[in-house]
Amino acid sequence: MSAAAGQPTPGERSPTGHDSTATPDPTTDCRVTEAMRGAAGVALEALEERARASQLLLSDRTLYGLADAQIVRRSLARDEEASRVLRAAFSLWSAEPT
Repeated sequence: MSAAAGQPTPGERSPTGHDSTATPDPTTDCRVTEAMRGAAGVALEALEERARASQLLLSDRTLYGLADAQIVRRSLARDEEASRVLRAAFSLWSAEPT
């Protein structure tokens, strides 16, 4: 870190963990990195995949008895809610600045 400026030298990460190369979110002024967007995208895909598996488990008569339906329904509801939150975050991250 450059002592004079208090800034990280090239290739060094800021001690606060903030990525100064990220673009600020227009609605919150938070910095959202491409890595964060990518991680959120992977998480969204995993949640949606698990939700589809839960829906299949609840709808297929041959699979229905393999798990406690109440637990699967609660898990499905949480996964669907988390998916909605991530989709909303994506829409905020891609919103045009006002």
